[in-house]
Amino acid sequence: MIKFLVLVCLTMIVSGCTSITDDAQYKPITKHAGWFYGACLVINMPNLPKGTPVTLVDAEGTENRFRSEIIAPTKNPDKCLPLHEETSGGNNIGGNRFYLISKPEKGKFDTTFTYGIAVVLEKNNRALSISETLDLNNDGKIDLFSVCAASEGINFDIWSSTPYKSINLWNGYYYLGYGIESDCPER
Repeated sequence: MIKFLVLVCLTMIVSGCTSITDDAQYKPITKHAGWFYGACLVINMPNLPKGTPVTLVDAEGTENRFRSEIIAPTKNPDKCLPLHEETSGGNNIGGNRFYLISKPEKGKFDTTFTYGIAVVLEKNNRALSISETLDLNNDGKIDLFSVCAASEGINFDIWSSTPYKSINLWNGYYYLGYGIESDCPER
């Protein structure tokens, strides 16, 4: 009888531990940020298959968001301006990969979605909403986005809250190959 009670107690303890372990093993989905110009995505993420969802945040109005998807990898500067000879040296660094992406229909938004920030999920998970996708640090709130002109390119940033005053979660840079007037705030 004592052996039976010990066996029952051990079974209950192991069952309880299993459910605690399952909760402790929960891992948030990893998200990767990049930037886009036209129909070209620049991101440090190799081997993205066709159909991988991409969430775009428009630089002209960061409240404008659009669900896009990967069409194919590209090395063609005619289809991907960041690969042009004059700019590719500054953009083809740090493991950046280049992909063609789908774009929103004209007239669907007030802006043209010419350039901005892109977020890709690690596991091609279509179940997440746009707001969940745009929460890079998984704190339950959409992160904030900023885009500004630097001396020879465009800075793209994702912040945990107030831009330039909170934690910078990600930074990308589009090298243009020529000088422009900077409008980025001091950090």
